[in-house]
Amino acid sequence: MHNDLAQRVALLEFEIENVKRRLAGHPGATHQQDLSQLVLPELDSLRGAVALLADDVHRICEQLHPAVLEHLGLVRGIASLCEDYARTNSVKPVFVRGLVPEALPASVALCLYRVVQEALQNAAKYASASGITVTLRKEGRGIRAVVQDNGRGFDRKSLSRPGLGLLFISERVKLLGGRSAVRSAPGKGARISVWVPCRPPEA
Repeated sequence: MHNDLAQRVALLEFEIENVKRRLAGHPGATHQQDLSQLVLPELDSLRGAVALLADDVHRICEQLHPAVLEHLGLVRGIASLCEDYARTNSVKPVFVRGLVPEALPASVALCLYRVVQEALQNAAKYASASGITVTLRKEGRGIRAVVQDNGRGFDRKSLSRPGLGLLFISERVKLLGGRSAVRSAPGKGARISVWVPCRPPEA
C-alpha cells in the first residue's frame, strides 16, 4: 500500500518537472496562446492523476479506520455499507437488524463491519444477484451477521482453495474466537454467516 502510493506520488513529481522543462525549453512559448496549448493538456492529465490518488487515499483511510463506526456505531455502519452498495450497483440490499448492543468492543464492531463489507464486495463482483439481504442481530453471547444473495452461486467442492475474500472472513472471525460458515450452490445464491462473541478472548 505504502509503496504504491509512494510510486504514484513520485510519478506525479516527475511529470510536473517534465512540464516545467518543456515550458522552459519550448521556443514558441512566448505568447499566452502558445503557453495554453502547451500546458493545458498536461495539467488536465495531472489533475486526473491527482484526483485518482486523492480517492485512493480517502479509501485507504476509510479502510484503516471507518469513521462511521466510531461516531455512529456498528448498526449505522452496516446501514451505510448497504447504502453505498445501492449507489454503485443496481440492487439495494435489505438490512434486517435485531437488538444489537450499542457498546461493543472496537475489535468486534470492526470485524463484523469488514465481514459485511467483504461479503457485499464479493456479491458485487461475482453474484449478479437481484436481491441481497444483510442481517445483524444478537445471538446468545455474541453477534450474528449474515449476508445472503440470490445470485449465480458456486460449487465450493469444485474450488481448489477458498478465494481470498472468504479466507479473509474466516481468519478475521477466528481471531476473535468466532465462527463462520458459507453455503452456496450453482444457481442458488450464496449465504455467508458469521458469529463473533461480544467479549472476545482479549477483551
